[in-house]
Amino acid sequence: MISRFFIFILIFCIQFICFNPIKQGYADTSKNVLYLNSYHSGYKWSDDILRGIHSVFNKHRNLHLFTEFMDTKRFFDKNTFDHFKEYLKIKYKNTSFDLILTSDDNAFKFIQMNQSDLFTEVPIVFCGVNYLQSSDLKSMKNVTGVNEKADIKATFDLILKLHPTTNLVVFICDQTSTGQKIVERIQDLQPLFPHSVKTMIVDDIEMDDLLQMVAKLPRRSVIYFTTFFRDATGRFFEYDESVSMVANYSNVPIYGVWDFHLGHGIVGGMLTSGYFQGETAAKLGITILNGKSADSIPIIQKSPNRYMFDMEQLKRFSLRVTDIPESSIIENQKLQISSIFIFSILSVGILSFIVIFLLFNNIKRKSAEKNLKLTLDHLEQRVIDRTEEVTLANEKLNLELEERRRTERALEQSHHFLETLIDNLPVAVFTKDAKMGAFTLWNKQCEILYGLTADQVLGKTDFEFFPRKQAEQFRKNDHLTFKKQTRIDILEEKIDTKNHGQRIVHTIKTPIYDENKKPLQLLCISEDITTRKEAEEEIRHQQEFLSNVIDTDPNFIFVKDREDKFVLANKAMADLCGTTVQNLIGKKVSEFNPNKDEVNRYFVDNEAVMTTLQPKFIPEQSFTTSQNEVHYIQIIKKPLIGKDGTADKVLCVATDITERKKTEKELENARIAAESSNLAKSEFLANMSHDLRTPLHGILGFTQILSRNEALMKEIGSAVDTIHNSGEHLLMMINDILDLSKIEAQKLDFREGEIYLPSFLQTISEIIRVRASQQRIAFIVNTSDELPNGIIGDETRLRQILLNLLGNAVKFTQEGEVRFTVKRPEKNVLHFKIEDTGIGIPKEKIDEIFLPFHQVTNNFVQVEGTGLGLAICKKLVFMMKSELNVSSEPGKGSCFEFKLPFKETHISSDIVTPKDQKIIGYDGRVVRILVCDDKITNRDVLSQLLTDIGFEVIEANNGRVCLEMALAHRPDIILMDLMMPEMDGFEATHALRSMPEIEDTIVIAISAGVFSQTRQDSLDAGCNDFIPKPVLTDELLEKISKHLSIKWQYSKDKSLHDGQQLNQALVPPPIHVLDQFHQLVISGRITEIKRQLKQLVENDPKYIPFAEHIQQLAFEFRNDDIQLFINRFRENETDKNK
Repeated sequence: MISRFFIFILIFCIQFICFNPIKQGYADTSKNVLYLNSYHSGYKWSDDILRGIHSVFNKHRNLHLFTEFMDTKRFFDKNTFDHFKEYLKIKYKNTSFDLILTSDDNAFKFIQMNQSDLFTEVPIVFCGVNYLQSSDLKSMKNVTGVNEKADIKATFDLILKLHPTTNLVVFICDQTSTGQKIVERIQDLQPLFPHSVKTMIVDDIEMDDLLQMVAKLPRRSVIYFTTFFRDATGRFFEYDESVSMVANYSNVPIYGVWDFHLGHGIVGGMLTSGYFQGETAAKLGITILNGKSADSIPIIQKSPNRYMFDMEQLKRFSLRVTDIPESSIIENQKLQISSIFIFSILSVGILSFIVIFLLFNNIKRKSAEKNLKLTLDHLEQRVIDRTEEVTLANEKLNLELEERRRTERALEQSHHFLETLIDNLPVAVFTKDAKMGAFTLWNKQCEILYGLTADQVLGKTDFEFFPRKQAEQFRKNDHLTFKKQTRIDILEEKIDTKNHGQRIVHTIKTPIYDENKKPLQLLCISEDITTRKEAEEEIRHQQEFLSNVIDTDPNFIFVKDREDKFVLANKAMADLCGTTVQNLIGKKVSEFNPNKDEVNRYFVDNEAVMTTLQPKFIPEQSFTTSQNEVHYIQIIKKPLIGKDGTADKVLCVATDITERKKTEKELENARIAAESSNLAKSEFLANMSHDLRTPLHGILGFTQILSRNEALMKEIGSAVDTIHNSGEHLLMMINDILDLSKIEAQKLDFREGEIYLPSFLQTISEIIRVRASQQRIAFIVNTSDELPNGIIGDETRLRQILLNLLGNAVKFTQEGEVRFTVKRPEKNVLHFKIEDTGIGIPKEKIDEIFLPFHQVTNNFVQVEGTGLGLAICKKLVFMMKSELNVSSEPGKGSCFEFKLPFKETHISSDIVTPKDQKIIGYDGRVVRILVCDDKITNRDVLSQLLTDIGFEVIEANNGRVCLEMALAHRPDIILMDLMMPEMDGFEATHALRSMPEIEDTIVIAISAGVFSQTRQDSLDAGCNDFIPKPVLTDELLEKISKHLSIKWQYSKDKSLHDGQQLNQALVPPPIHVLDQFHQLVISGRITEIKRQLKQLVENDPKYIPFAEHIQQLAFEFRNDDIQLFINRFRENETDKNK
């Protein structure tokens, strides 16, 4: 016995050695293989590929695998490849490779770009490259590999097979290169998809919006999850994180593309497997290492995909293993109890047989050895053995009986469960035997519907309960079901019931066969649809009434469902489609509109409205009729929301604006024609300037004189301010119109000079801060510490630009803030930025805001102005060799910015005149000024203004008298009007320069003609300077001080050093205080915030504006706005610390 056993072992070993020889290949030669993985270790796809490679390489000796992870899934920019290339050069400068393996697109692209530099003669095997094209290999040599191609069509067909009622498949993708290749593939396959199933591609969306959309998907939808590593904000998600989040929100089945999504919520599909990709690539690599050229090995175009499923998800959606393709891989499959039971029984039986067999041989051996013993001992031993056998048999029988009882209990429980389940279904379920048609099952819903109990029905036929005609029809349908050998769907049939009269039911009949394919039972499921049919009939009556109402409306009114079919339409819409209302209902718009792009756009808009539950207004949209006539419509779409909170229909109301479009086109042509008259308009406005500005000189002059009288201002200050502000507003509009005409006539020039930047910015900020406080909004000024003190530029024009932009920002901001930022990004460049949280500008309207006499507002904000400000600003910035850029979002605000080149100059702060001080006199001798103007009002304004400050003033009403007075009184300075009778200012000045006695007298021209030519003519005539009318006090005194070097006397000293108040519009507290406020807001402790704000102001009053703004937001319970407001300052402080 023992010898035969050893002989068997020996024969087995010889066979194993003979038929399983050790693989040789390159056993005696060491080989180096470099594997480049596009992603990172720990990413399941990467780990599966590496596992597949190891499954092949581990069988071969002397093979050294070097693995490098590029980590491009998490970190990737334009320099990634360059850095990785240098890394490989340094690390492997002393290592040569016999084979290069790459996985996924980025590693393959890296090899494409660097093969000639790094691995010239080394064969390359790739895997995981998505949708490889032959053109991808043109620049490469000695390369082969395996293509990665997701089988979208196979999984799509599987979805429709497993879920035949599906009417919407939502593809979830992302903006990565892999995701976009999949999107392209889906779009290529869409013509092959059934028309009854709609598809929607979601590839550029934030995760929160995606989850909300998924949660609202209708019941007959299916999600096809491809890849979602980054959302629209750039946020990165791990492979399992995104699909798990979607699965948690989804109530519908999810199918996928990659196997690493299994176990995280997808049912399965024809999945791309990292393991099989790596295994296939490694096998190709072994072939190459054994001596075959890579170029001679054909690229494996068919991706090694597999049908793979998650057992838990199959159960969740009531899918059977028999429904899925054979040879599918099923994960999370638990071994069935019945299988374990059968295996255990077989094992116990075999072991029992072996034990009995061994015992039998042992007994025979003992019997042979004891054949010399007494017969009694032999009989006693046999009794003992028999007793043991009986005991064992009894024990085995008891076990079998217990198991049988457990099985019977389980069957009873299962039977009870099925009975309970069927009895509690909301539909009537009954069965009939195939031979006689007698009822064999009758659930509770049958008893309720038909008014007959199971005891009354079971064993009997239709003829015993229903009218003969009905019973014959029932039996006819039963025979038809068995004849067709498939289920039949009877949408409507009338039945007579005992308690409810005649009802309408929807019945499905399914034949059941035995193992020999012989008819066994007929399963019938009936749903009472009487109430639904009555409701449908009521709806039909209502629709008829509604149709009569809406047919009188000339607008196009219609309702569409998710299948893009017309559910409701009025006569106007039917006429547009060239058909009748009856023919239009149930049809798709594609049957009447040949333009596929328009039809697809309608469908996308309707889906968005039904999914987001938000109405959509489309101001203009084209519609092409079957006769190829193009109509333009304005349409509003509104979702029709059901009781379940979802929408499956959309109401559309459209207006034909074709004629309006024609009119707009005609107006546009008229506008173009009218542009030719612009130059004439500009010349006319320029000529009118003199007459418009002359009376303003008197108005603004006298208001300036009145404003210097403090006692008088206490009584009538408000009226004087109103007159002065109105005059300045009129002057501003005149200047805007004239500036535009100068620009159009190309007559606008710049007068560059030194600008003391701190004072300049301070003045502008103070003006805007006043306007902002009136609007009850925050005004924040951010200036760089690197700003120069002095620059060369046109101060007037720069002030005009900034005040206009800042003024607009305040004007169009009802709440929030206006932020003014000045930085120095380059040595000779200033960056001005104006940001607001106002009404914003629609993208399509941005170009319009720069048109003359044009304003873009919303329906809730009324603004004043000519509409010229931005047009002039854009042109002025352009003339300053810069560009005015604007970005805006409706409802969130706008940002205007430009970068201004400049020349730096050094200015002492001592020469800057304080802007907020009142001049009451001057030091030194009395200065005599001769005022020459033919208008007595103009002379009175200047005389009174100068006399109040302490000047001696003499007057002349024309140029001839001016020369006489100048010779007689020898004035220090002459204020010369240019347009006068007898002798004008040009002639008088020219004559004065020829008189030795007075030829050096300072002459300042004053004129209402503000064009540059007028200014230049006055200087050519001999004037020292020029002041435009109306004369402003500050400008007049500045010119006098400039030419006579006068030192002024002020009413009080309010001088500020270097614009120290520039940023006091809204000063934030230190960063640690901001952090405390941030935590309090998050905790909702508003009372504590108010207490700490009070303490902050008591410690330092400079924080009053900051505290007042937060207190106002707290009073309105706007906690989110408080958090945003505080975070802006926290971010600024963080940037400064960096």
